[in-house]
Amino acid sequence: MKTSINPLPVLAALIIGALPAVAAADGHWYIGGAIGTANIDEMVSGFQFDSDSTSYRLYGGRQFNDYFALEAGYLDLGSFNEQVLVGGNVVPVSADADGFTFAAVGSIPAGERFSLHATIGSFFWDGANAIAGINSNVSDSNMFFGAGLSYSLTPNMSLRGDAVRYELDGVDSSVYTVGFQVDFK
Repeated sequence: MKTSINPLPVLAALIIGALPAVAAADGHWYIGGAIGTANIDEMVSGFQFDSDSTSYRLYGGRQFNDYFALEAGYLDLGSFNEQVLVGGNVVPVSADADGFTFAAVGSIPAGERFSLHATIGSFFWDGANAIAGINSNVSDSNMFFGAGLSYSLTPNMSLRGDAVRYELDGVDSSVYTVGFQVDFK
């Protein structure tokens, strides 16, 4: 049995804990976009569901210093489709989800052009599922976490790669993206 942690108190504690550093910071705003792949490999309603989809996200945030940022964005996990065998019959199963993210991002510079980052946040999402043509809709918020690498192309533009794990009502999705980020310094 999976347990779910309420994401709002955890995220609020992280942000409140970082406020002293943020208040003294001299930072900048940024925006970005990324595209990649999302995967679900789980037992869903008694069916083995293993599917990939194209995922994308748009985001923006405030980098307060070299080590801390707050970020908000939109994430579309794409559409997952699978054919499962039930009693000798092939049954179509599909799922999709999209929504808004809010996260704390911790960064560590790793040389002149590289930086490593870790992300933890909340995903406020809407989803739709269909099993053999029977549809259901769901809305929820769940925590996510991930890590990534950024490479500065110029002082104001970076390549960014992320590997993030989203939980959607007990179903985990791994998302791998590559994108561009523009900093307004």
